[in-house]
Amino acid sequence: MAAGKPNPIPKELVDEFAAALPKGLVDGLAEYIHDSWWEEKAAQGFHHPSEKHKEWDAKNPKKICDKCHLDMIPYADLPESSKRFDWVTIKNTLGGLRLLGYHVHPNPRRRKFDLAAWRAARRQK
Repeated sequence: MAAGKPNPIPKELVDEFAAALPKGLVDGLAEYIHDSWWEEKAAQGFHHPSEKHKEWDAKNPKKICDKCHLDMIPYADLPESSKRFDWVTIKNTLGGLRLLGYHVHPNPRRRKFDLAAWRAARRQK
């Protein structure tokens, strides 16, 4: 590989790794990634055009200022093309972890982490 050129995981290999993942894992992680991205963009001063611009038209969506971002909406409302960006990010991240020798395994008790309880406990400190 020439210096300065990307060295991605081959798409076929990423697809093979992704096919072995538990159903719903990529979508679930993609939603978390989107929400984290949204929070970071908001902290940088970005917003959805509908939040700050009365002239914004949902039938003709477009940026109005340099701090507008059309993807600052709930994950479920994103167009498939935007969701695809998150899916590709997750699949490549999980593929990269696998190439580095790590594996994703479900919790044997199938318990989800209680994020609300964790946040409540932090507020009490």
